[in-house]
Amino acid sequence: MKCSLHRLLVSSAIALPFSSFSLFSAETPLGSADSYSGSGNTVQFTPKATNDSAGTTYSCTGDMSIYNAGSSGSPLSSACFQEQAGDLTFDGNGYSMSFNTINVAASNPGAINAKGADKTLTLMDFSTLSFIASPSSTTGTGAIESAGTINLTNNNYVTFINNASTTTGGATCSQGNCTISGNQTVLFDSNKTSGSNINGGAICCFKQPPAVPPPAPILTIKDNNEVTFINNTASGSGGAIYAQSLTLSSEGKGVLFTNNTASATSSPKGGAIAIADNGEISLSADGGNITFNGNTTNTTGGAGTPTRNAIDLGSQAKFTVLRATEGNSIYFYDPITGDSAASSGDLNINNPESSATYGGSIVFSGEKLSETEKQQSSGANLKSTFKQPVTLKSGSLVLKDGVTVDTNTFTQESGSTLLMDAGTTLSASTASVTVTNLAVNMSSLNGTDKVTLSATASSQNVTLSGPITLMDDGGNAYENPDLRNSQDFSFVELSAGSTGGAGTATPPDSNNTNPQITEQTPQHYGYQGTWAVKWVPGTGAGGGTAPQTQTATLSWAKTGYIPNPQKRGNLVPNSLWGVFVDVRSIQEVMKRSSDSLNEGRGIWASAIGNFFHRDNINKGSEIQQGFRHRSAGYIIGASTPTIEDNVLNLAFCQLFGRDKDRLVTKNHITSYAGSINFQHEGRLDYITNLLPQGSYSAWGPIALMLNAQLTYCHSSNDMKTSYTQPTPQEVQSSWGNDGLGMEIGGLVSIPTQHFRWFSSYSPFVKVQLTYAHQEDFKESGEAARSFETSDLFNFGMPIGIKLEKSMGLSSYDLSIAYVPDIIRSNPDCTTTLIISGDSWQTFGTNLARNALLIRAGNYFTFSDTWEMFSQFAFELKSSSRSYSVDLGSKIRF
Repeated sequence: MKCSLHRLLVSSAIALPFSSFSLFSAETPLGSADSYSGSGNTVQFTPKATNDSAGTTYSCTGDMSIYNAGSSGSPLSSACFQEQAGDLTFDGNGYSMSFNTINVAASNPGAINAKGADKTLTLMDFSTLSFIASPSSTTGTGAIESAGTINLTNNNYVTFINNASTTTGGATCSQGNCTISGNQTVLFDSNKTSGSNINGGAICCFKQPPAVPPPAPILTIKDNNEVTFINNTASGSGGAIYAQSLTLSSEGKGVLFTNNTASATSSPKGGAIAIADNGEISLSADGGNITFNGNTTNTTGGAGTPTRNAIDLGSQAKFTVLRATEGNSIYFYDPITGDSAASSGDLNINNPESSATYGGSIVFSGEKLSETEKQQSSGANLKSTFKQPVTLKSGSLVLKDGVTVDTNTFTQESGSTLLMDAGTTLSASTASVTVTNLAVNMSSLNGTDKVTLSATASSQNVTLSGPITLMDDGGNAYENPDLRNSQDFSFVELSAGSTGGAGTATPPDSNNTNPQITEQTPQHYGYQGTWAVKWVPGTGAGGGTAPQTQTATLSWAKTGYIPNPQKRGNLVPNSLWGVFVDVRSIQEVMKRSSDSLNEGRGIWASAIGNFFHRDNINKGSEIQQGFRHRSAGYIIGASTPTIEDNVLNLAFCQLFGRDKDRLVTKNHITSYAGSINFQHEGRLDYITNLLPQGSYSAWGPIALMLNAQLTYCHSSNDMKTSYTQPTPQEVQSSWGNDGLGMEIGGLVSIPTQHFRWFSSYSPFVKVQLTYAHQEDFKESGEAARSFETSDLFNFGMPIGIKLEKSMGLSSYDLSIAYVPDIIRSNPDCTTTLIISGDSWQTFGTNLARNALLIRAGNYFTFSDTWEMFSQFAFELKSSSRSYSVDLGSKIRF
């Protein structure tokens, strides 16, 4: 008994911190029986109100939903669930809970209200937790409200949609800490506040501080797989969030703020997030990106236009953390604004913490703005302001597409990168700017815009040291047509001080930096050349001596051009290999149709299909691109025997095909061909008569078959190249190919009865000559090329054996051959980039010269006048393979 009591006391002591609400709060089951639908229901919903200082726990035993409550008759007198005095907990146990279209009396939340000061509202472990139009009217105060803390944890899917509030927090409002963590998907969509200067379109975490304020409530959003704030609206500040202190980190699919709006009659702040006076904000992209795009502030009742804004910091509010791990980023397509009152706290971008390092990117960009937005509001849509000293510790700070980032003072430490577009500005309004590793985005160079580093306060300095790196992250900068000629670009300007007093602008050449310029990709495709930088000191505003400036000019000297794989155009000469494959397959069909179980004059037709595949080949550091050729069509012909056992066969063919490389080019083909085949059949009696009795002479004479044919083919090509770099564009062209094939072959058929599966075997040899010619042509468009002519010549000599079995009305055969290409001239042509005149040699593929050919075919006679034939062939080379198949019918008369 003592032992049992001891174990009970110990286990209770361990479990107490984790299950206090279960031990001391009233636990109430909640399931489908508690669901309610007001549609067609004359019974009014009765809110569940409790007043237990020990708290109340609802434990779900099934899915529960409340729909259309308070819609008929009087609105609900209070929220659907309300706890007056203690903690309020909802344990989902893996079930769902939803509120939809709740009509509630004024000054009440629609779904849940925890009214106890400094108490906790917890919603956890739900599969789906949904609040839609709860309340549905504009007289309520959001979906959930707590005078203390709110915890939304470990749920699968959490949504707040179309909720409204006449007080702060269109979806949720807490006067204590609010934590949203451990959820899979969290969505705040189209929530709003209404009235005069009501903050927090989706969330408000704020408590009016007393004369001696306690620690401010903290809104924490962390460890969620995906969080989205979209289309939320505040009639004051904070279109999505208004908080005194915000800690936000991303995981998984990241955090997105888009199309949120702060709209007020005067001075709306924080299109997505507004931080109260003396507040703090921490943003950390730990496992996913954080993105601000399309968030705005808008002054109502006037003629103003929306102004882009991501975050607004109140008086003396500050960033405590701004960081991203390697491979993740924080994107500000909307700017950051701040009150004029400066904060004393330093901002260390990508500051390491314990053993964790942060080498990601903090990106300020105007690339999502329309041209109208870029021009309006005196540049307000492009300027971000930090009213605190800023140090870039590691990773990258990226300024793109015309933005300005203004700080109190800016310092860069080693191991970090400041990446700027031409046309962007980094400035310090009260102290100096020190940059040790500047990188400039090459694709932004346009000849006029430049990178600006500026210290605007009187007598402050700008120092730039270390070589400047030309960045080509996309790998396409050297495809810029502006580089086709040698020229100078405006590059970097250093501006130190103001008209009240000049500072010192120190460029890299003053620090004996050599070289002054480096390239991220010294080995690259596109235009080739060398860069040089020249610094020129300048005069101040109005021709005075202050501020002091240093301006750099970047000089480009072009030396050549190396096409990238997309522009080489290998598919053009390779199209001749498609002609080669088609001519060879037509010749085989001609040979098949000339043979017959029954001799006679007739007409015939056959369907034909070809497939050719060339693998990619690694050749040193280069990859020789492969391609595919497919074609299908029909052949119509007529054959007739002549005197002395000869057969004459004539045919016309039409094929429809497509070539495709492994990159961006497709070629559609229409081919027309004509072919003539002459076949002679004879016997080698003088050989069989010499054989001893019991050998082959016992089974009859040895047959000899000679074959000669000529085939001509013309192909019309329509090629489309869909470039993905440097910018997506499509270029089209057309041209013609001609092909000529000649073949002479001989076969000796030797009968035998020693084998069950065939009745004769026939050694054979052929001489095949194929010539193909590609016409010259030009493309149209900015990226157009011209192609000169190319030719393919191939002389091959297949040697093999044919095994045949005749069975009266049918026969089948199998051929195996070794096919060496004895003489070969591979196709190649000169290609020119029209815009610059640069040329290069474009080579067709060099196929292996030895192949194994396997061919199987059969004949079947239905009557004296009608028979069918078919064959399948497979040719294998070390770097390619091809297949052909045909099925035909012949009618004799």
